[in-house]
Amino acid sequence: MKTMKWMLPALLVCGTLLVAACQKTVEPQTEPITPTEEPTTDQMGEKVLSSLPTAVLSNLGENSMGAALARRVSLCTPAVTEDTELVILKAEDAQNLSNDVWESIAEVYLFGGYVAIQRPTNAQAVGIAVGLSAAIEFYLEELMEEDDIERQVSNALALTKAVSGDEDEMAPDKVSMEMIILSPCGIYTQPAVNEKETTQQTAVGQDGKETSSEQIVTRTLNPYHYGLMADGVAHWLNQLKTGEPQTKLALTKASDNQAAINEVLGCSDMFTISHDLFTIDYNGKDVRRENMGTTTIKSWSVHDFGSKQDFYYITENVEIRVGGKSDNPSMTMYWGSYKNDHWLIPNNSTYFTYDGSLYKYYYGSWLSKAEHSLELTGKGTINIVNSMPSTDNNTVSQTIAVGTSDGTSSTVGWNIGTSFGLTALLGVNVGMSNSYTSSHTNSFTMSSTQVSKDLQYVKNTRGNKVVYTYSEGKTPEFYYDGGRTGCHELAPDILTNDCNLENSVCWKVQNPQGKYTLKLTTYHQMGVMFYNNSTSDRQWVRSGLTWDNTYTLKEPCRYMGTWYCDIATEGPNRVTDATDKLRKCLQETIDATIFSNRFQAAEIEKGQTAVMKNNYLYVKSVLKEGSRVRRTIDRRAKNDWGITHYEITWYAQDPSITQEFTISNDVKK
Repeated sequence: MKTMKWMLPALLVCGTLLVAACQKTVEPQTEPITPTEEPTTDQMGEKVLSSLPTAVLSNLGENSMGAALARRVSLCTPAVTEDTELVILKAEDAQNLSNDVWESIAEVYLFGGYVAIQRPTNAQAVGIAVGLSAAIEFYLEELMEEDDIERQVSNALALTKAVSGDEDEMAPDKVSMEMIILSPCGIYTQPAVNEKETTQQTAVGQDGKETSSEQIVTRTLNPYHYGLMADGVAHWLNQLKTGEPQTKLALTKASDNQAAINEVLGCSDMFTISHDLFTIDYNGKDVRRENMGTTTIKSWSVHDFGSKQDFYYITENVEIRVGGKSDNPSMTMYWGSYKNDHWLIPNNSTYFTYDGSLYKYYYGSWLSKAEHSLELTGKGTINIVNSMPSTDNNTVSQTIAVGTSDGTSSTVGWNIGTSFGLTALLGVNVGMSNSYTSSHTNSFTMSSTQVSKDLQYVKNTRGNKVVYTYSEGKTPEFYYDGGRTGCHELAPDILTNDCNLENSVCWKVQNPQGKYTLKLTTYHQMGVMFYNNSTSDRQWVRSGLTWDNTYTLKEPCRYMGTWYCDIATEGPNRVTDATDKLRKCLQETIDATIFSNRFQAAEIEKGQTAVMKNNYLYVKSVLKEGSRVRRTIDRRAKNDWGITHYEITWYAQDPSITQEFTISNDVKK
């Protein structure tokens, strides 16, 4: 296998050819404020840093997102070390890395690390996915049966295209992302910044007349902008490290058979994208602010063998960060001079023209509307089982049964074991279902919290689509204050600070076949007000962007196969039950199921061995020479049971599967 390493640069080159709450009173500024210094705190005034040991493999350039991210980690080295958990490099440098470096990157990825690529073209992103997959294969010295990294990168590219709204976004030489971060737990993307972008505006005058228009925004980035983007990455990394990682949750699956699937098992896919908010600045011009919103999509794909149905559970978590009430426009989108519960009249002699009318005062900006729709498409009969939040605006938790239950254990198949990185994180038994040594839960838990009373909320179901609409309950009004006109009340905190929206849907599919796609439509709208005290002219202006996206969900395992584990031992001084003792040790140390004499493993189709192979690769990596587990097992095998050599073989009951998986180890002293 080592002699094939010359193929890795070729794969990379070929891959690049593939398509694929403040009360301080201040006077508003008369000119737009564009900070140039990199922020030392995020929009909410908190310092965002990550403790991940990081290897920076490229000369990133001072004014770049990669450089900003490198300044937010505690330790940086110029090469990958055994402690490295995050790798940062420029896309154009990827094909120039040596095979040894690529294997080091693969090892970082396989065991839960992160690979951050700065400004890849679409072709480079796909090429790097192919190259990373190849590096993983070389590292394992085994071929993978499913290139799941490439599928996930293609989905991330589609999501980025949707956010940007650029029709030409998928062109091979197009840079559609400032950064993409690959990890076994999920993908993070920061859409690229185009020099000129188009936004949509809706204006409502005091007469109630509504007009729509498009505006072109010209953007030039400096360290401040890149710093905001890097804050988003650091925040995401910290959430994964300090939250409830899939590694911890997986440990409960063999014993806690009462917990729901989505509580016990890591999701099949997770995509996180940082997106901007559009608004109108106080000079009447369009502005777009970086990293003011984050959307995370998680999906679970499950097949119930009892009812022969697929179940797809999707959660969409949206964080919108306007910034809160502040007099600093670099920290918030909702800035100004406040007094008690209303804005003050600014002492501003500068007039500006918007849509042919003259205005003097600017009030805003706040979240005006958010609309999200989720739809499952594919073959078979698709029905919505349930969706959250409910329209009764209560805190709700419900259990969604997968299939029918007659009091016996239902067997389900899920598909996260076909990506070895997840197997390495979650452990063997991922993607496996068995009725011999343990049973697994057959339900999802869906929950929602109350929607703020300051948000109007409507949920509509249209066929296989669920549409969630959140909007401002009441537009802030102008009024007189001490004989002065032109003041207006403040927008509610939920619209001006942090707004977290979580939507979830569970579908079931009868007669499932092939892969299924999730269609997402998202619209975020910000509102402002203009006022001219001299003429009493006023205007409510709302600006936003709609993005549509379709990405492919992972297929669940729909075929159940029976496997056997044969263990043979050798040694001149073996005890009588040495083989049984070794089997028990392997079950207690690594996994109870896969070392059973007989067990079941679910695959996507009959004749496939993807899940079983990835579980085998995990065991092989755990028993790699020099590992702590290997040293422990070898010591007991030799000293306690007289074993000097052992061989583990897995083979299938299905005669169409002729492939066997074998680990043969000499016991080291």
